[in-house]
Amino acid sequence: MKSAPEGEWVVKAPAVDKLDGLGPADLVLFCVKSFDTESAGRALAPVLGPDTGVLSIQNGVDNEEKLEAIVGKGRVLGGIAQVFATIESPG
Repeated sequence: MKSAPEGEWVVKAPAVDKLDGLGPADLVLFCVKSFDTESAGRALAPVLGPDTGVLSIQNGVDNEEKLEAIVGKGRVLGGIAQVFATIESPG
């Protein structure tokens, strides 16, 4: 990452193929295409604890309702993302 006011840094994000065996998450950032909402929502089961929230950052009209039907009422919050970025160079 490069930031004019904050300099450069590297962000290492662990990635996994499956959520089995992981502990409950405090918050899940749910950022998938609308057509994957149901299947990705069902895949969250292993990391949903009693107080886990799910923040949906998706395009679409009814994704939060679809997701809430899968993970439970009161867990899902709809959000938006605004990206302020520039392309430094091609590639």
